[in-house]
Amino acid sequence: MTSSLTTFREAVTSALSTALGVDFVAGMVDGPIEGRNLGCAWMLGVAEREENVQEEWLDLKVRVFSAWSQIGAPERPFDPALLEEWAETIQTTLKPSITALGPWEARVTGVEFDMEQQGIEVSVLGWQPNPAIMA
Repeated sequence: MTSSLTTFREAVTSALSTALGVDFVAGMVDGPIEGRNLGCAWMLGVAEREENVQEEWLDLKVRVFSAWSQIGAPERPFDPALLEEWAETIQTTLKPSITALGPWEARVTGVEFDMEQQGIEVSVLGWQPNPAIMA
């Protein structure tokens, strides 16, 4: 039996792999990544909702790295255009898929850009019934 957490993570990475054209792996990967673009995802945590303990928050992290390239000179830094495109694609890809991801609802709550590692880290928050409370 697959857990709802795994189902959520796999649904998100499948949707993003298709939308971005990037392979994803389970678990946390640190950049930089040489040779190819690569994504990863992992559950950061789960917590019951204070306002309704019958529901829980699912905190999913997603990282996507562009194939690392040596930055030449200070006047020619890494161009963040690809990372910016990925951030917007992730936001729009997950928005219409809210009910198909596993939990009741999920949304992108933040995107951080890492120019040194040439990647982004995305926070995705989902919520669903709390299995510790619900039968």
